[in-house]
Amino acid sequence: MLAIDLFDIEADGAQYQRFLDNGRSLGIPVDEDLVITGDSTGLDPQAIIDKVGQVRFFSIDGGHLLRHIVADSRLAKSVLADHGIIAFDDTFNPAWPEVTVGVSDFLRRNSDTFAAFCMTKYKTYVCRRDFHEFYRAALGRARHLLPFEHAEMDFLGSKVLRLHDPINRRVAYELLRRLGLGAISEWAYRPA
Repeated sequence: MLAIDLFDIEADGAQYQRFLDNGRSLGIPVDEDLVITGDSTGLDPQAIIDKVGQVRFFSIDGGHLLRHIVADSRLAKSVLADHGIIAFDDTFNPAWPEVTVGVSDFLRRNSDTFAAFCMTKYKTYVCRRDFHEFYRAALGRARHLLPFEHAEMDFLGSKVLRLHDPINRRVAYELLRRLGLGAISEWAYRPA
């Protein structure tokens, strides 16, 4: 796992430490040599490939301006494995409209190579066209996703599986979690 972030939300370094702590709590070892503190817009794709090889899952959740999305999607495209997935965060989030523009521009400019295959409230998942149907079908039959509402839609020339979390189940989950009933709250999302 390679992480790239400014880690500048809090001046005292607490965000970076929380990142490390969250990795440990999830059982994901974080190699600090693979954490790049800085702006991704100036990174050399070969430097990433040299550190971790071609990337299987590239999550874009950094800067939220168009220039950041353009730079991050260009970087993702350059380092992505053939079967890799790009996850764009904050797509359609009204607080960050330039993210939606950047994702749409990326998909239009690369329509011969990339396509969206899944969307959630604020995330868009993209893969190479050769793997589009494979991923969309896999999500459609994934047992742990059955509680979510599934809808097929068209988005920029591709069939996309839209996963929606009904509000009543989300409220129950949050309420149980805040009451300290985490195990029961997870049950709210398991398929029957």
